[in-house]
Amino acid sequence: FTKRSHKIIILSQKKTSQETIKTSIMMCACSTISSSAAPLTTTKPTRPYTEYNIFFQLEREYILQVLLAVEPTYEPHEIFHPSQPSYRGPNLPPRYAELVLPNDWYVPGKEKRRKRRHRKSHGAIGFHELSLKIADAWKKVDDESRTFCAVLSDIGMLEYKSAMRKFKMSTAGQEGIADDCENANTKAAKKPSKKTNDAAKKSPPVEITPIPFEIPSLHD
Repeated sequence: FTKRSHKIIILSQKKTSQETIKTSIMMCACSTISSSAAPLTTTKPTRPYTEYNIFFQLEREYILQVLLAVEPTYEPHEIFHPSQPSYRGPNLPPRYAELVLPNDWYVPGKEKRRKRRHRKSHGAIGFHELSLKIADAWKKVDDESRTFCAVLSDIGMLEYKSAMRKFKMSTAGQEGIADDCENANTKAAKKPSKKTNDAAKKSPPVEITPIPFEIPSLHD
C-alpha cells in the first residue's frame, strides 16, 4: 500500500463527496423549478452562464474589492442576498462569501435590461489585465468554488430549458390564434351569411320603368 495509492483513494473520496453535494443541490433545484408555475412568455429566454462565466463574475469582484480595495457602489436594494426569492442556487463559497454583489450578478443579459453602472477602478487595472488574472485564477481555483460554479451553471440550464418550453408553447399558441383569425376572416369574405341569402331569395325582383325623354328642337 504505497503513498500514491493512498493519495488516489483520498482524491477519489473527495470527488465522490463533491458529486454527492452537487447531486443533492441539483435535486432541490429541480424540485423548485418544476413546482414553480411561471406564466407563458413571448420573450425568448437568454442562454445561461457557463461555469467559467459564473467564475468570471465572482473573481472579477474579488479582484476589485479584495485585492484592489475598490469600494462597491451598489444601492442597498441592489445588493445580492442568497435568500432572495429569485435565486435558487447554493450559498456562495468561502472565497466569495464576503463580497458585495449586485442582486442579478448570476443572470445573463442583465446589461440589456438595465443601464450598466460605471465601475471605477481608479486606473489600477485594465480589462485585458483583469481578464488574464481571472483566467489564471481559473486554473488554480479551489474545489469548493469550482463545484459552486458548476452547480449554478447547471441550475441555470434547467431554468433555461423550462423557460424555452414555455416560450415555444406561447409562440405556438399565438401562431395558432393568428391562423384561426385569418382563416375565419377569409371564409367570411368569401361566403355570404345565411341571412343575406334568405333576404335575397324573399325580395321580389325590382322592375325599372323607362322614362320618356324628348330632345328639344334647335329651331325653337
